[in-house]
Amino acid sequence: MAILLRFDAVRATINPKGAEYLSFPKPFFYGNIIAYAFGLFVTVFVMYYFQAAQPALLYLVPACLGASLIVSYSLGAFNELCAYDEDTKKVETNSESKKTE
Repeated sequence: MAILLRFDAVRATINPKGAEYLSFPKPFFYGNIIAYAFGLFVTVFVMYYFQAAQPALLYLVPACLGASLIVSYSLGAFNELCAYDEDTKKVETNSESKKTE
């Protein structure tokens, strides 16, 4: 979920570092929070119904991935979400800092 918050910050052209304290649109993050709560609800429901322990990640992972895909399709940002990579930004800033030295 944290990476989706940073993705929302980058989409809003805000520096992701410390962005959790700023106000900007967070559709991916909020969609994922709702899906996470739904996944927890399904986990507890299935545990109660079958009277057996259930691995929570069995329901949380598909719920969160599904929410990310649904939000990305609805906003037309599927390719942008799939191409998002934080490591290339670090490499670029490191190479840029070497050029200025």
